[in-house]
Amino acid sequence: MTDTFSLQLKLSGKLRDSLSQHLQEVLQGEIHVRPFYLATYSLWKDEESPYVQCDLKVKYDENNGFKVDTMEARYVMDRSFNPVRTLEIRLMDNEDMPTREKVNSTIGPRKKRRLKL
Repeated sequence: MTDTFSLQLKLSGKLRDSLSQHLQEVLQGEIHVRPFYLATYSLWKDEESPYVQCDLKVKYDENNGFKVDTMEARYVMDRSFNPVRTLEIRLMDNEDMPTREKVNSTIGPRKKRRLKL
């Protein structure tokens, strides 16, 4: 089972610090941290525009810290919330995480091509 971490104003600041504070509050002396998900947008303009949402499955271990295990990105064009394109990446290391620009260019909006007649 995985937990969901929701960043709220009381935990504002750097993500690493917010996660550490959250884990301290939730664990209360437990040693094992279950995998959890983080969700963010790599492309967002407003509620009416297409967007790319990224869900990150994060694992934590005391020796190595936080590690992103998988990233799933979805390009959604309208309020139906049905993805047009998806991308799932299993990461060997945090350094393998693609940049926002790479994710958006891989699954985001495509340039319209004109047909020459």
